[in-house]
Amino acid sequence: MRKVVNARTVTRVLILALFSMPLTIQAQEDRASTSDATPRVRLLANGAYHTSTKSFTDSATFIRFLEQGSSSRNYEGGTGIVFEVGSIYSITSSFGVMGSIELFDGDNDAAFREIVPHPLFFDQDRSLEGRDSSLSYSEKALHLDAVYTLEVSSCTVDLYGGPSFFLTETDLLTEIRTSSSYPFDELTLGGTSVGKFQENQLGFNVGGALTFRFNRLLGIAFQARYSRANVSLTRDDAKDLDFNAGGFRAGVGIRLAF
Repeated sequence: MRKVVNARTVTRVLILALFSMPLTIQAQEDRASTSDATPRVRLLANGAYHTSTKSFTDSATFIRFLEQGSSSRNYEGGTGIVFEVGSIYSITSSFGVMGSIELFDGDNDAAFREIVPHPLFFDQDRSLEGRDSSLSYSEKALHLDAVYTLEVSSCTVDLYGGPSFFLTETDLLTEIRTSSSYPFDELTLGGTSVGKFQENQLGFNVGGALTFRFNRLLGIAFQARYSRANVSLTRDDAKDLDFNAGGFRAGVGIRLAF
């Protein structure tokens, strides 16, 4: 009787083991899949170098002493550091969306040349050249991108692109004051006036990032982005000034995944 009971017990144990084995294997696969899954949200913070320069020219004519004079100003924007913060949301393991904001502050140097008619003689223009290096330029760029993500070992590759909205503030020379004394053959600089002009414009951006993950939560990223928008500054009683916002930016940052 005891042998029969033992045989039945062993049979039951084997049957339970056979039925429970697939469930155990599935549970292990689910745990492994969960641990290796791409995080849904990644926070990013970057510092980048703005390598692109921009330049544009302003010119005007005026009447002085019954003759025509002219004023020209050449503006050049320099390079600088760009800061960016944002996040990436993964819809699937390969596709997601990214939103970020870039902040850039740089110089906007101006070289000017004034040609003023002589007050006593016709066709004897006088000229004055100078430079103002105190002007500034600031730019905020809001990016909304579609992202393609590829996981390779401990690295993550992100390729992205989408629309960008630029908010710009530009210093411009609004007046060059000149003076002269007898015999009025030479001009001297009396001073300059500066005005701030704001303009917003829609553009685009494309780029990519390579992230080396220290673990599932933390990584360091190397990123490059090209963005652009055609900005036209509108001023009273003067023609519009056109220049390109954005440019090529490359830098490094951190990634935090959740």
